[in-house]
Amino acid sequence: MWVDAGRVLTGAADDDVRLWSTAGAEVRSWPLRSGVGVPLPGGAALVVAPDGRLVRVTPDGAPAPLAQAPAGHFTSSPTGRVAALARGVALVLDPVAFTVAHQLPGEHLQVLALSADGALLAAGAGSGEVGWAYLWDLTADPPALRWRVEGLPGSARSLAFSPDGRWLLAGTSASQLVAIDVAQGVLAGAFFADARADSSLLGAHRAPVRAVAVAPGGRAVVSAATYSSRTASARATLELRTWDLERRTQRGLVEVEGELHGLRPSPDGRWLAVATRGDGACVRLLPVDEP
Repeated sequence: MWVDAGRVLTGAADDDVRLWSTAGAEVRSWPLRSGVGVPLPGGAALVVAPDGRLVRVTPDGAPAPLAQAPAGHFTSSPTGRVAALARGVALVLDPVAFTVAHQLPGEHLQVLALSADGALLAAGAGSGEVGWAYLWDLTADPPALRWRVEGLPGSARSLAFSPDGRWLLAGTSASQLVAIDVAQGVLAGAFFADARADSSLLGAHRAPVRAVAVAPGGRAVVSAATYSSRTASARATLELRTWDLERRTQRGLVEVEGELHGLRPSPDGRWLAVATRGDGACVRLLPVDEP
């Protein structure tokens, strides 16, 4: 995850939490051995320690233990709002103590996303070949369900809001990437790769879309999927595609070895941090070319 435009925080279950500069130099590390974390305002981060505690890490201070972690999947907004997913229930956490403030049940919830202002929480869900999405208004007390959108092509596996909150992007188990109109609560269209370059493509990717992110400028979308290459070694290949959000057309394709572990654009929109696991696990910084 990005601490600021020049530093990246990484973590893995069998390694320390480490702070890196964009030049590739390690700045410092903490022996927390955590693969789960979300950024917080002011350059801090929230990670889960091996004993299950939530720990706040700052670039220049000692780790500060907080409450017991309620779940393993977290999402956060730049305003400091944090939500988690536990046993199919969306949890909104208290922004100070990080204890559970609200529980938002839904059917087969799989992934969460918060809007940039922290006012909206989206949840992606699905069963088999059918998917759906929920949207809650967190400014209400208790949070109010605004809509449930049906008809996603496959179960939702990844979600991201556009910076202006107009669009919710959903990547699905059917290798599709779709846009949802947030104000209207309706499916607005799908993204399709250029089938002339690969006739086997039926949607956005060759495999389920495990991550999607929108660059801070609001025009470039990046989605990611991992598939097995058709070679004797059958190595995992990470497929990264960039898209124009308004036109929903593909702008670029990058493939690297490894299985996706994390995907996040830098705060200034210039870089994309891509974490892979498996043989040769690493974090790559790729330039983002916004239209």
